[in-house]
Amino acid sequence: SRVDGIITTPAKFASGGYGEARREFTLLGSLMGIIAQYPEEIRWKSSAPYARTAFARMAANCKVGTQPVYNEAKLRQQDLQDLLKGTKLNGTPEETAWADTADRGPTMQILEWALRENLAPHTSNEDNFGNNLDEIAKYAELVAAYGQILQLEGMTDADDETYAQYSAAMVSAAKETLKAVKSKDAELARTAVSKIDQSC
Repeated sequence: SRVDGIITTPAKFASGGYGEARREFTLLGSLMGIIAQYPEEIRWKSSAPYARTAFARMAANCKVGTQPVYNEAKLRQQDLQDLLKGTKLNGTPEETAWADTADRGPTMQILEWALRENLAPHTSNEDNFGNNLDEIAKYAELVAAYGQILQLEGMTDADDETYAQYSAAMVSAAKETLKAVKSKDAELARTAVSKIDQSC
């Protein structure tokens, strides 16, 4: 639904929508990269290698809002709709490095969105926590996944010891958040999300 709201008209895309599209396609490419490498057969596994290539390339192209980029975005929007309908995507996957799939700029925007717009408000008090357990788990898993990706060989600053420590701390705090969801411990969740904030 977020992608559909961004890719509506060439004018909206050119006036800033392309930046939002870059973030969304980075997220989609990352998720497809995870699915492609997942050890078990799960939904979209057969389409994931090509989808990762296509969405990552789309994210890279969304640094500008030109008509050709908008036209390509419409095609990738259709790919996403086809995936959701259960259609297998046909295309030739290319070797896509994680540094190209999860580019630093949009990845940081995704982490900020997961934290500020989802985890922080959902854990701000006991009522919000109790009413949003599934959402908290979802975004904590997303943060943990990106924390792992940021440490992979070839990622920007992955070879910097301090940066790697912050990324590992983010993974650990995200796992603590998941533990809090399972035990329904609102105070632990608040503390863990605060640690995510510090490591970000």
